[in-house]
Amino acid sequence: VPGLRDTTSMVSQALTLVQPDSLEAGRLLARYGMLLNLGTGDYHLAQEALEKALLIAQREGDVLLEIQALTNAADVDWYHTRWEQVISKCERAIQLARSVKNLDAEVWPHYLAATSYWYSTPGQKVAEHISAALELSEKVRNRGFLSMALTLNASLAQCKGEWETAREILERCLDLSPDFFYPLCRRVALEFEMGDFEQGEVYLERLLELMRKTPPGPVGEYTTIPSTIAYAAYVSGDFSRFNIAREAVEIVLSSPGVPLTVASNTYIGLAFMAVLEDDKESARKQYDNLKSLNIVFM
Repeated sequence: VPGLRDTTSMVSQALTLVQPDSLEAGRLLARYGMLLNLGTGDYHLAQEALEKALLIAQREGDVLLEIQALTNAADVDWYHTRWEQVISKCERAIQLARSVKNLDAEVWPHYLAATSYWYSTPGQKVAEHISAALELSEKVRNRGFLSMALTLNASLAQCKGEWETAREILERCLDLSPDFFYPLCRRVALEFEMGDFEQGEVYLERLLELMRKTPPGPVGEYTTIPSTIAYAAYVSGDFSRFNIAREAVEIVLSSPGVPLTVASNTYIGLAFMAVLEDDKESARKQYDNLKSLNIVFM
């Protein structure tokens, strides 16, 4: 994320200017832990900062800080595929947010919980948390949260074979956020699955254009490219963009401290390409990579 290193550095500097174990330190640590994970992928260092923030919040009786520390700790767990920890922390954060009637603080835990249930034990809990995230996003009028929740809801409809429902949801999402990689890659997959290759190409080109104008790095505009291109090729038989997919893989995997979930789409893309090109060695390698992710793919 552009500016992430500068932000992390500023928070680190700010921590030297406050009393250790103070409420101010707790607020900074809650932010610092999440930033450390996004910038370095160092799980233990990130959680150490967040655990300190949580202890300070509980000692001081600061419920909002406790919610933030729990949610950010769950976010770190999410990036490292620790689904049970994500769910446990999110359920607690949701309970606390409801106790103080803070709708904004409740949205992201629902989203993290929904995806964690999806990846570990798919069932009714997924739909419940998606529904709650959608309702709350509408109420707080947060476009980012709403776009994420809508895309997840569209993915659920797509998995159920409710094609038109998924398309309508993604249309709404892209009206809200035309340059958001997440609904764009889902729309590509949907159009190819429905056999409309022409529309699939339109959305794939939009996604590639978004990648080209984004600074290279382990960000969604690059991480979604390999799997999206490879899946489209799997459906259509057009392998002409594999070189673009491999370039995106190289950019993502050569970045320092890339968490497993960030790398997952590159492994999926490489796996599809290995199958399509009958590359047994690469297929075996990507199988092992994906097995390490502890994800149930739907």
